Amino acid sequence: MIYEKYFALSESERWRLETDIPWSAINRELALSQPDILEELRSAAVIESYAPMYALKSLHLWWDSLEESAVASIQFYEEYKHYFALKRYLDPVGFSVPEQEVLEVRQNNYGTWYTDRVRQLANYMISEHFTAHFYKRLRERAQEPVLRQLLNFLMRDEFRHCNVFYSLLERRLQQDPSIRETIVDEVFHFRHQGVEVVGERLPVAEKNDFQTILLLFKKVERLTGLSLRKHRKSMLGLTATSI
Repeated sequence: MIYEKYFALSESERWRLETDIPWSAINRELALSQPDILEELRSAAVIESYAPMYALKSLHLWWDSLEESAVASIQFYEEYKHYFALKRYLDPVGFSVPEQEVLEVRQNNYGTWYTDRVRQLANYMISEHFTAHFYKRLRERAQEPVLRQLLNFLMRDEFRHCNVFYSLLERRLQQDPSIRETIVDEVFHFRHQGVEVVGERLPVAEKNDFQTILLLFKKVERLTGLSLRKHRKSMLGLTATSI
């Protein structure tokens, strides 16, 4: 089972919020010297705080799959843990996320539902891919040592999340090869799940990160067996030199 392997991996890589991050060693002055990073982290924290709503809406689709619903039990636990860890870092440097703000973004989207199981699995995989690289790029830029340590934990979690959704999609493709078209369509019409929470304020660690986009394309091509370049050309009538 995917869940059995994922559970074992998650347990082996689990980090402890209270003991693995030296919170008392935060260099506040150094952290404040990079306010742009703190602003990006604050937006990321708001997105991570939405985990209970993602769970509610996703399980509405996945309730009848023991694998997908079981994986979700780890996924959303860790996403909310990310919010709590980011809040723990941001509070002492003056970039707090008030509880009222967390509730407001939930209220704004309450009552909207996801409707396509495969598309939602694909969206999660792609979103986690970009989120992992977001934390990776921030870690490369960050100077404050405690933040770099925290970002390393978050990055590793997100890569693992991306991989498990890849596995769930791979299994569904084995059951129904026709869904590859839905997966590819989601790539070309992708909107990060964080847009649902913060809209156009979606945090970006590096603009035009073509390396991360290329890695995604290779991942999806490996998953579906389709050439995204050729697929897009056939969809849009592009020339042979177009990407």
